[in-house]
Amino acid sequence: MPAEIASQFGVTERLVTQRLAIANILSPILTAYREDKIQPETLRILTMATKKKQRAWMKLFDAEGE
Repeated sequence: MPAEIASQFGVTERLVTQRLAIANILSPILTAYREDKIQPETLRILTMATKKKQRAWMKLFDAEGE
């Protein structure tokens, strides 16, 4: 699928794969990123985490802000 999308839009497969990974991030994490509460590097790392690990990270992140 990434190859087809890349071909259709004239971009690399890697770019498509990266964008799909970001789209799979939990909504509260994306919101924190959009609000500049987390850095791009953190977002990239979280793309490799399972939903369960993303939830655990978000819980720690929220607790840190309190």
